[in-house]
Amino acid sequence: MSNSDRFLVYNRLEKAIELMVQQHARSIDWADVAASVDLSQADFEQLFAYWAGVSPATFGAHLRLAGSRAKHGLKDVQQGAGSLVSRPRMDLHVTIEAMTPGEYDAGLQISLACYPTLFGPVVLASTAKGICYLSFTEMNSEDVRAFKSEFSEARWVQQSERLHLAAVDVINHVSTGEMALPLHMKGTPFQLKVWNALLQLEAGELVSYQTIATTVGLPTATRAVGSAIARNPVSILVPCHRVVQASGAFGQYRWSSVRKAALIGLESVMIENNPLADSP
Repeated sequence: MSNSDRFLVYNRLEKAIELMVQQHARSIDWADVAASVDLSQADFEQLFAYWAGVSPATFGAHLRLAGSRAKHGLKDVQQGAGSLVSRPRMDLHVTIEAMTPGEYDAGLQISLACYPTLFGPVVLASTAKGICYLSFTEMNSEDVRAFKSEFSEARWVQQSERLHLAAVDVINHVSTGEMALPLHMKGTPFQLKVWNALLQLEAGELVSYQTIATTVGLPTATRAVGSAIARNPVSILVPCHRVVQASGAFGQYRWSSVRKAALIGLESVMIENNPLADSP
């Protein structure tokens, strides 16, 4: 397989990952999981290792470990301060500049393009100031049409940008050293406050909606926080997949709960395989 073929594997494996999540609390029958994607067990294990870099069993163990850490970690947070400590994200510096009404009413030029990734195709859009949209979807999808409808005066250009490619490297866990990724996002002041709080989350760190609510100074506003997280238009870079239920269950995700589990699981794998990940 070529490297580009690796980006087509996720769609083939998605049903298997869903079964792994459903069966995480008990012994997994790998033959049944392989059959769910019409593969022999040997072929499934080979294909999965090609996608994840580890065996299905190791990936499943990482999913269970992430769930366990979330459950116990969230319990510790509930008993403690219950908010995030402000700190820079290692090697990845994401900043948000809020769009002003004058900007999106004046006819921004927005470049957008579709790219293959380890978790399926994404559509990326950016202005001259930064990325404004990153969605696991296709170019002709309803999601893209809904995004475009928010910018009725925009000049749309279907073209790739260097900033898009840098974001795709982040999704694909390509090591590029220090990286600055500016975002240019349209949202209410409250939404922007929540999205900025999400930028404090490190890879592999899972927190509750309550923790985010406390961090933004509104500990009783978990429902509003959940709504703001669900409205996040920039997946991965604003890591809403790292917010989970108070029980430690991964929960829902705008781009599918299975993809959320895949993101969490592969982040866990990458952290273990990178001995510098926990270095100060």
